[in-house]
Amino acid sequence: MAYAKINSITNANMAKVNSAAKATLGKIGSIDAPAASFVNTYSLDFDGTNDHLVSGSSITFDRGTIAFWQKTHFIGSEAEGDGNFIPFHLDSTFYIYMSWNSIITRPYVIHPASGSFFDNTSDIADGEWHHIALTIAGGGSGAENTSIIYVDGEVGRTVTSTRTYTAPSDTIKFGGNFSSSYYMDGNLDELGIWSSALSGSEITAIYNSGAPTDLTVDAGNYVSSGSLTGYWRMGDGDTYSTIEDNVGSNDMEMTNMGEEDLVEDVPS
Repeated sequence: MAYAKINSITNANMAKVNSAAKATLGKIGSIDAPAASFVNTYSLDFDGTNDHLVSGSSITFDRGTIAFWQKTHFIGSEAEGDGNFIPFHLDSTFYIYMSWNSIITRPYVIHPASGSFFDNTSDIADGEWHHIALTIAGGGSGAENTSIIYVDGEVGRTVTSTRTYTAPSDTIKFGGNFSSSYYMDGNLDELGIWSSALSGSEITAIYNSGAPTDLTVDAGNYVSSGSLTGYWRMGDGDTYSTIEDNVGSNDMEMTNMGEEDLVEDVPS
């Protein structure tokens, strides 16, 4: 009888230990479970005729960073007819333009802080995905400022000036400009706007050897998620015809586009 009681007590105590262990393990699992991994499946396909996105409200861009992924439908000599397009347009004083110069299609920037400048070293008309980033840093009107265009994580051109300017403020247009011309013939993906000028090491980090990363999370040399003011994933998490702003409330409207323009074609 004593042996049976000892076994009963032992079994009961073991059950309590097991229950406590399970509860503890459950708490640990709950606390330490990894966050959902970043998945990039979709981009937006623009037809080069009139497809574009328009923001719901205005922004003012003084200093900071704009970065995005783009791919052209045309390759090499095909750019002669299609090699001029504007993936990002704010107003008549600020846009990022892809300009064909009879030889290559190269990034070209118009901004009141820097004037106009271009990168003659990078040809993006090759049907491949490329990461384009523009950073503008410096003082106010009349003070020295520095603008840098990056292509695939590498500096393409640096311009320093002391131009007097007014910070551009307007609604945003992706894939064309506001004069109904220079529409994009290709794809856009993962476009971000920051209120700070990212460093070169941060640009390299978000280029990530050709694979997009979650811009809302600091990782490695990228430490500026807190200054991200607009982030459009171009399909992932979106429902036609709204392209959601993932950090703000400035959603974009797909214009002259259909649900079929949300395509499974992304940088990787």
